[in-house]
Parts: sequence; C-alpha cells; structure tokens
Amino acid sequence: MTEESSRNNYEDQIAGIVRNFVRVWIKFESIVHSELLELQNRSGESDNSREEAHSNAIVELFFRISSCIHLLDNPTMGELSSALLMPLSTATRMVDYLVSGGYVMRLPDTTDRRVVRVTLTTKGDEIHRFIEGCTAERVKQMLLCLDSGERNTLFALIDKIAGSLEDPSK
Repeated sequence: MTEESSRNNYEDQIAGIVRNFVRVWIKFESIVHSELLELQNRSGESDNSREEAHSNAIVELFFRISSCIHLLDNPTMGELSSALLMPLSTATRMVDYLVSGGYVMRLPDTTDRRVVRVTLTTKGDEIHRFIEGCTAERVKQMLLCLDSGERNTLFALIDKIAGSLEDPSK
C-alpha cells in the first residue's frame, strides 16, 4: 500500500467515525426528546409552550449546561463559560433562558458576594438525571453487540481519547 493510499484510507476511516458519531448522537437526541415528552405528558405538563421548550436543541443545550454544573459543583458564570468553551455573554444568555424555565438558579457565593454561582433547581436536577439515565440505557443496549473484552478495549480507548482532550499538547 502506498503512503498516499494509506493516508486516503485513514481519512476515509476518520470520516466514517465522524458519520457514526453523528448517527449515534442523533439517535440519542431523538430518543431522549421522545422520552422527555412522554414524561411531561404523564406529569400533566403537555401544553404547547412546554413541548416547544423541550425541542431537541433545548435538550442538548440543557444537558451540556447541567453536565458542566454537575462536574464543576455549582460553578461561577466564568467557570461555566470556560467549561462550555463559549463567551461569557453567550453562556449568560443560555443560563438566563434556563433560569426563566425554572431549571437553573443563580446563588451568591458564600465567601465573596461579588461572585454568582450557578446551580440546578430540583426540577433541573431531575431532568438532568432523567436524560443521563436514558443515555446510559441506550449505551448499554448499543454495547450488547460487543463481548466483554471488546467493551473493555472500547472503554480504555475512549478514556485515552478523553484524557488527550485534557492535555492540549497531545
């Protein structure tokens, strides 16, 4: 195999990985959206404004922000915008939207009153855990096609890739 054909094969493999990641994400997003609407209907919150508030884009936005809040343990707005890799003004608008929906609240910092922290409300925490649980169930179902050795290899590779994201020199 020539160097050029090897490079082309590698590029094709990368493109395939990207396509498959997108396919998986779209499937997750769709399933979670449907399950959230079902949960909403069971709880009696089925008016049109609620359905609009749980569109796929809003679910993804909410889960990104709620995951950062969980990981960072009630971050400041600056910490949250850094974790989301977006400007503070954009993160602030997103948090404003989630505050108005009752999913997130701002709290004063206990040690510095100039600092504002972001935390999930009970409602926001319940929805975050619901999405996390749905996603975990879907991942378990997808992994059924792998034997335990393949799963362990996959987990190790994903951990390695995720670790490389932490060190920008890699």
